[in-house]
Amino acid sequence: MQLMPKTVAEVAAELGLGAPSRWALFDPGLNIALDFNYLARIQDRFGHVALTTAAYNAGPAGQARRWLIVQAVLSTLRARTRSHRR
Repeated sequence: MQLMPKTVAEVAAELGLGAPSRWALFDPGLNIALDFNYLARIQDRFGHVALTTAAYNAGPAGQARRWLIVQAVLSTLRARTRSHRR
């Protein structure tokens, strides 16, 4: 697993750790702990495994946010279509 330096610093700060060096991230225990906490945070935020995966890969402000908007629009359209069929 691999996190970007800015994300590593944010997650480490949330855990009360100093920002680890790039070499420290080769420690499997630290790397997994940081990744696990980051994944848990974005899973709580997005609540769906596909969106969590998108946020992990593209960043939470990137593709996942756009997918949330599209999902909301599609849900609204489905609801309106169902109500018109009746």
